[in-house]
Amino acid sequence: MDILVLKEKLLNKKNIILIVILLIMIIVAISLFFILNKTKKEKLKPISFSSSDGSVSITAPSEYEFSVIDDASYLLLLKSQITGSSIYVSETSTTNIRDISKFIEYDKNDYISKFPNISQVSDVNELTVQGLQAYNYNFYYKENMYIDVYWILKDSKFIIVDFNINKDKIDLSSHVTEILNSLQLNEEVYMLTSFFMTLKGIPFIAKCLITVFVGMLPIIEIRGAIPLGYVMGLNYWVAYLCSFIGNIIPIFFIVKYIRPLFDFFGRWKFFKRIIDWATNKATKKIQENTKLQSAVAFGLFIFVAIPIPTTGAWVGSLIANFLDIPLKKAFVPLALGVAVAGFIVLCATGAVAAVV
Repeated sequence: MDILVLKEKLLNKKNIILIVILLIMIIVAISLFFILNKTKKEKLKPISFSSSDGSVSITAPSEYEFSVIDDASYLLLLKSQITGSSIYVSETSTTNIRDISKFIEYDKNDYISKFPNISQVSDVNELTVQGLQAYNYNFYYKENMYIDVYWILKDSKFIIVDFNINKDKIDLSSHVTEILNSLQLNEEVYMLTSFFMTLKGIPFIAKCLITVFVGMLPIIEIRGAIPLGYVMGLNYWVAYLCSFIGNIIPIFFIVKYIRPLFDFFGRWKFFKRIIDWATNKATKKIQENTKLQSAVAFGLFIFVAIPIPTTGAWVGSLIANFLDIPLKKAFVPLALGVAVAGFIVLCATGAVAAVV
């Protein structure tokens, strides 16, 4: 009899709809993750590359199989694995340059002096690249290596793009204009990317602790902590684990101790407003779902498992507290809900990363 009553409480129309929605979200998230990652792998061209600070990016055809080489001397250094051709991107200030033409002529002569077997040296030519004033010179090194250098004037600095093209293999020369036109100077994102690059440079344990802390925060919770952990350079599953740990920590304190804290801080008007808001929020959720009281564990799990701003471990724990559900009965469904919500966010993060 008890089993039949439980089935009637759990397998009602509203709960079945919630289960279907949750399953659809999981299926869609997993599908997007695999489809977009597969699309990314199969994409033939072009491929974009960005400097470590995000201020410069260029796009090159995929058939050259360029890869980024870590070299602090350049903003961006690309090396083709199949042709031996390279693309160097650097910058220099124009502040102390009085005569630009003479300066670039001097740079050309200094550059050429470093190579033996030089031939077909061009003059310094003035041109425009994406509407910006630019200068170009080129020459051959050992007959088969074509050096093509572009100085592009942008505000108070030069962006220098240096093509070292191996003519004996797949010739990159026909794509030089295309690559130059793809050049993006994203100065407006410099501060933001610098911030994230700083985060990427911090120790692994610090990244984990930050992710755990963000996962503890209300509203943000696991849905914001996982993407942050990934952006800082953590592996998907490490970001997931740290976010999960952070998000379940508040459950202990909210379910067991939130009422005494509410009573204590409720004596001050400022805190009373916040407490009233949280109380009304939880009470409203309880009233909207009358099945929470009859099928508590299932109701809390479903409520927390759907990763939208009005749900989550914080509000779910408040609901458990207001329903006088003991911590030992509330923790498991709340933690499982956090785990499922985190898995959905994990798949969504992977899908977005594949596109970006």
